[in-house]
Amino acid sequence: MQEMESADCRAMVGVVRVCTAPAGVVHVETRAVERIIQLAAGAANGTSLWLVPDWRTDDLCARDGIAATSDHVKTPEQTDDACASAARSVAERVAVLTAIYALLARLGAEQLNVHVVFDTQTVAHAPAVVRRSGFVCVIGVTSTCRSVIVDELVQWSKNVDANSKLEACGADEPLSNWFEYDAATCMDLPDRQYASVLVGGTFDHMHAGHRLLLSTSALISASKLVVGVSGAALLTRKKFAEQMQSFQQRRRFVADFLSNVGFSADDQASYAKSSGRQCEILELHVPEGTLYTDPDVDVLVASKETEAGALDVLKRRKELGLPMTTLIVVDLLYGSAAGSVADKLSSSALRASKAAVQK
Repeated sequence: MQEMESADCRAMVGVVRVCTAPAGVVHVETRAVERIIQLAAGAANGTSLWLVPDWRTDDLCARDGIAATSDHVKTPEQTDDACASAARSVAERVAVLTAIYALLARLGAEQLNVHVVFDTQTVAHAPAVVRRSGFVCVIGVTSTCRSVIVDELVQWSKNVDANSKLEACGADEPLSNWFEYDAATCMDLPDRQYASVLVGGTFDHMHAGHRLLLSTSALISASKLVVGVSGAALLTRKKFAEQMQSFQQRRRFVADFLSNVGFSADDQASYAKSSGRQCEILELHVPEGTLYTDPDVDVLVASKETEAGALDVLKRRKELGLPMTTLIVVDLLYGSAAGSVADKLSSSALRASKAAVQK
């Protein structure tokens, strides 16, 4: 097996084992994620990283509290039925999204350019892979355990770049050593996608919380995703406003991120176009502008921090006699297990740190 040379990478794909329980508890293999972060930190600037969840079946994860080992690996046919993410409910996939981004925040990698996707096609057609030269690195789950999704990615990476490398990392550790996240609220989501999804935000200094918000919105959208990015008129009272990124910068970060998780934004992502998944990014000038009174909106996505404002939008829609819109609220992410206000991922905190460095 070749030794990984992360400095040569322009795109990396990591396979992360996960296990979900009916009660909404998600376990994520920590060691593999730590290794992926280590490799990404040493890679070239601008490297994009995709994490693809590899589900362990409930019975394997429950067996003596130990994750699947080479002795327990099922045949490809069985694995397709039991572990394939495509067969998992929307609620389970949102729960896993949340758990992985929560782990990244806990490990101090909240600003890493990470995309969590649930199929190899999204990665294969991502513009960041297609337009960049360099090694495509596929990270296996362990040296002894290979699943169908790992084999698919290995074959795909060789087709993209003959010099791509595979590193097997992690070990078959007890489930008690994995990161545990209570995603019970995610499991209450309807098992469906929606025709038109709306999400808004400032998206300044993109961090894991923003990526979770956008990824959840993309995941539940069947065809149309509208993203409202706050314009200058809404930012006058922001803390450390002088460190705020321009609207064009923030819009570009949103467009690039969505194009790499299967949505066509700004004429990017040919695969997303062919699959009919389109994204429209608009500038917000007032908190409750016409964007939020679109009669065709099926779902409004917000974070717990902006839930109150989202409820005001729903109230306004009701007053205007518009169709009822579902509200989906995404968890906040924290940099520590304590989950205190001071540890919450925040663009304001990032701007404050930037301002302190410049003093």
